[in-house]
Amino acid sequence: MYLNMKKILITEEVHSDALKLINEDNNLEYTFLDTQNKAEIVKAIPSYHALVVRSKTKVDADIIKAGSNLEVIGRAGVGVDNIDVDVAEQQGILVVNAPEESLDSVADLTMTLILSISRKLIEANFRTKKGDFNRKGLLGQELSNKTMGVIGFGRIGSRVAERAAAFGMKVLAYDPYVSKRVEEKTNILLTDFDKLLT
Repeated sequence: MYLNMKKILITEEVHSDALKLINEDNNLEYTFLDTQNKAEIVKAIPSYHALVVRSKTKVDADIIKAGSNLEVIGRAGVGVDNIDVDVAEQQGILVVNAPEESLDSVADLTMTLILSISRKLIEANFRTKKGDFNRKGLLGQELSNKTMGVIGFGRIGSRVAERAAAFGMKVLAYDPYVSKRVEEKTNILLTDFDKLLT
């Protein structure tokens, strides 16, 4: 074991590529503790320098304060809403996340759900499984020339808008934090919340 070995506690499944990177670094070792049980994490955390979680593990003040050697808490995901960032900062612990991790997957899923609803695929699938091949009432709608409203035009919202535009949709977006310059760079029309809902 190396003198400066840093120990990482992982409480939720992470991609094998991440574990491979840890294994390739002689100064790192990890333990996978498959639990979100607070008492178990509090008991284990004092001997670790880093904690890696996804969305299920709630990293509250008790866990953070028990981590007497903690230097960093990493969220293998977009947000940090399950981590008490204020307490971590008070303890001098860096909190990081992976803001680009699943953006395309989420945008793709959004379009999949929209297509599923517009083409009535769920009902068609349900009928087919029952052996009912009657297509009556299953007439879908094309997305082309329809208007989509996107609430929140950040990383995910903008990707959904790009995909919608590729289907020939007109896209309206509401986001009070986005500059009007977005309209100059895209075919997206920024509007207020009430107009978007209308």
